[in-house]
Amino acid sequence: MRLRFLVRTIALVGVVGIVAAACSSSSPGPGASGSPTAKIVPGGKIVLGAEQWPECTNPITSCAQASWAQETLFYPTLPRLMQLDVNGKFVPSPLLTGEGPSLANGGLTQNPFSVTYHLNPKAVWEDKTPITSEDVSFTLKALLNTTGTVTTSGYDKISALDATDPATVKITFKSVFVDWPDLFGGSTGFVLKKAAFPNENSSDKPDLKNEFKDSIPFSGGPWKLTQWSTQQAILVANRNFWDHQPILDQVTFVPREDQPTELQAVVNGEVAAIYPQPSDQSLLTVFSANPNVKSVSGTTTYDEALWLNLRDFPFSTKGVPQAFGFAVDREDVVNTIIKRNNPQATVLNCGLIWYPSVQPWCDPNDPTTLPFSKYHYDPTTSLNMLKAISGMDCTGVSTSSDTPCKLNGQPLNLKYGTVSTNTRRTATEALLKEKFKGTGFSITDASKPGTEIFGDPLIKGLDNVYDFANSIGVDPSVTAVFACDQFPTAANNFSGENDDFWCNQQADALMKQSDQELDVTKRADDIHQIGQLEAQDVPALPMYPFTTITAWRADKISGPVGAWNSGVYGAFWNMDFWYCTHPCP
Repeated sequence: MRLRFLVRTIALVGVVGIVAAACSSSSPGPGASGSPTAKIVPGGKIVLGAEQWPECTNPITSCAQASWAQETLFYPTLPRLMQLDVNGKFVPSPLLTGEGPSLANGGLTQNPFSVTYHLNPKAVWEDKTPITSEDVSFTLKALLNTTGTVTTSGYDKISALDATDPATVKITFKSVFVDWPDLFGGSTGFVLKKAAFPNENSSDKPDLKNEFKDSIPFSGGPWKLTQWSTQQAILVANRNFWDHQPILDQVTFVPREDQPTELQAVVNGEVAAIYPQPSDQSLLTVFSANPNVKSVSGTTTYDEALWLNLRDFPFSTKGVPQAFGFAVDREDVVNTIIKRNNPQATVLNCGLIWYPSVQPWCDPNDPTTLPFSKYHYDPTTSLNMLKAISGMDCTGVSTSSDTPCKLNGQPLNLKYGTVSTNTRRTATEALLKEKFKGTGFSITDASKPGTEIFGDPLIKGLDNVYDFANSIGVDPSVTAVFACDQFPTAANNFSGENDDFWCNQQADALMKQSDQELDVTKRADDIHQIGQLEAQDVPALPMYPFTTITAWRADKISGPVGAWNSGVYGAFWNMDFWYCTHPCP
């Protein structure tokens, strides 16, 4: 999965059907929810399995795109200003006092548009030094000036940051920016410790590209990272954290990137918990091998899509992306693979990175919000659309062979990139490869481990099609993902998230207009128009909203395990409330 700005969580659904230890609270902190299942035993160490492994620990550069870097490294250690509760509502984090900025309390002003935060006087770094407005100011400078920053979207809208008062942060924007809560917080934002970078903290343009290679040298969260390598990440309780302190002493994440190995790790007790994506098999059968394995399952804030590279052959040619929309049998993927773990699964037809329950942006009962519904599997239509393109030769294409059409002599053989260790996605690729017969397209497998897919292949556009999940836009804003000025290129050190390389000037104007529109009705109209333009140009083809599963050994850990399965921050977000069922090492 790749992480974007998120929105809200969906109610848990008992798909795998083992144990519904779901949350019963929407408290803002990491401890949101659930009822303890055993007497709390303080202290001890546990081991958790990670389905993907980040390539480094830098929260600013390309590592930040990997959701597993967020879940295992950044969320436990980095403080933030605003955050999302278990229901996806923005609330003040423990770093703030009061209810957070609003027009009513003067924390927001409209002209000029400004946001004022009041920092919690109890908030300190791991060494007990206070977290101040200077740290926030340094974070802004680092985000804007670090070579290879994933995105500066939103931060580049800031005209001034007043850090005169150590306990107050006043941010003034060039114009209204409705997604302000995601800056320095939300799903991917954070605050850095200025003092942790002595070589850069006096610079007006700090460049942290060479920092965070294999460590996060500070903490403003409930956990401290003490060791990181390709084999493990060790987090220990930050006993100077001013809010809820972990019950456990230590959590160690270990990579279990091959899903069968990951599942077996929790069944045999090698790890205490995992957070797997649904695979191409029913996980119920796997977990039932041990009665001590419990789980919850729920629809998440991610949508699966096939993301196209519109910059290069063949999708740079008008008509080819649209034909591709009729070459993909999305219904068969859902019915054959996805329903094994989610019987209620349906094909997703919303605008890209938007979700059916997030209204008014996407409403299953309103066709105007479902622009991709016009695409359905029809090999004849796909082939005829390709034949109509100048320079296309479809001689020899048939339903019994993998022969693709040729555009100016070059075959439409697509390099298909996905996570090689994810059996759901590799099974999807195999199904689509068979269904592509007679459509004019064919597939060449380019699958790789997740850490590689979300590095050079994606940001440099080395493949034609990518199958991965993206998270739902919070407002929603898709400017960082689809704006014309967000292409990652060598000239900008591959900074930018528009790795579909889609540029539509009309959509671009609508994105930037919607980012400044406070009227929800007007904003929804802008969003729906963007969706129609997406379906017109097809930078990606939405597939389905998918579920995630939290599975754990109930004979090893207790507490609100699974409460954040469908939450924005993922299953491990509230692990500071977990504890050993019996005394553990």
